[in-house]
Amino acid sequence: MKLSFRWYGPKKDPIKIEYIRQIPNVASVVTQLYEYVPGEAWDLENILKMKKLIEDNGLKMEVIESVPVHEDIKLGRPTRDKYIKNYCITLENLAKAGVKVVCYNFMPAFDWVRTELYKEMEDGSFCEAYDQSIIDKLDAEAAIKKFKELPAWTLSFPDEEIAEVIDTYKNMSNETLWENIAYFINGVIPTCDEFGIKMAIHPDDPAWPIFGIPRLMINEDNIERFININSSINHGLTLCVGSLSTNLENDMVRIINRFHKRIHFTHIRNIRYDTGHSFHEIAHADANGVLDLKKIVEAYYLNGYEGYARPDHGRMIWGEEQKPNNPGYGLYDRALGLSYINGLWDAFKTNK
Repeated sequence: MKLSFRWYGPKKDPIKIEYIRQIPNVASVVTQLYEYVPGEAWDLENILKMKKLIEDNGLKMEVIESVPVHEDIKLGRPTRDKYIKNYCITLENLAKAGVKVVCYNFMPAFDWVRTELYKEMEDGSFCEAYDQSIIDKLDAEAAIKKFKELPAWTLSFPDEEIAEVIDTYKNMSNETLWENIAYFINGVIPTCDEFGIKMAIHPDDPAWPIFGIPRLMINEDNIERFININSSINHGLTLCVGSLSTNLENDMVRIINRFHKRIHFTHIRNIRYDTGHSFHEIAHADANGVLDLKKIVEAYYLNGYEGYARPDHGRMIWGEEQKPNNPGYGLYDRALGLSYINGLWDAFKTNK
């Protein structure tokens, strides 16, 4: 397991890269080039500039999170071939720069959703929370306008097109969305095979349809169907245990055991369920949440996992303040989470 840490770059992230280097056993930074809009090809020159910045600080740039998929690809519009071609150019340039894995998602219209970004906990820390009853009172257009500045949200359509995009998705069947994702996968994987770079899809978060819009990456059966789209080893998963575990039916240890050969990247964190389809995020350690991270990390160890891993959303603790559009991505709690994961891994290595 190669430990890494998400960093939004020198312009978007208040955390200094020098601080990330000080976290024990962090080998690489997971980042993105935010100067590009979805559908635009990334230039090799700019990729190499980011790589040099990271390497000058003693770290590697081997995972990109993410290269956003243009909405026209998800919608299956005639313009998708142009954007798939640009995506392939980006993959080629990333591979030439030494990038090994690209994380992406295929969530229609919007990315991960939370209804509260700074929920105050009993101990004075702050976390992100999701309350289904609040979502049920919102329409998708209002939600997108409210949350579009969240980390990972990179919309490829302007505000005036939100209603049209939402309406199109509401009238789209799951099967049509499956056809669109297969078209995309089969369009980019040959480039991955040629240049030796892996695609790793992130699950939908939360792991169920919301606002009447279809979602695909929500459970074990759908993961299997997704994997079966293409036999290439470069077609794989970013297994975010926190995202998939929002769905109580998902058994993370079983999913890891079943699909470990296709897991190229993993996000490890914990959550605590509230009522119904509502939950909040919590410190990584087992005692704080409902997930048994010991068994999850052990499953990776027993399966000989050699991919990349990072701690995921953390609480805001110790007086740390974060930019409004980077909730969950403070330094301190994620560093604690990474140390916890590293400690579990070391324990399994010692007791093998």
